[in-house]
Amino acid sequence: AWSVAGAPTRTRRCRFDGDREAVRRRSVAAALAGLLEAATGSY
Repeated sequence: AWSVAGAPTRTRRCRFDGDREAVRRRSVAAALAGLLEAATGSY
């Protein structure tokens, strides 16, 4: 979930295929992409 002051909290559900390491890498990438969207206003 991402939250920006004055805006509703945003959530995203993702399902990743692969082994534990692949899922971990993809989940970190998705979290960072969401953070970047929130920080740049393309929220």
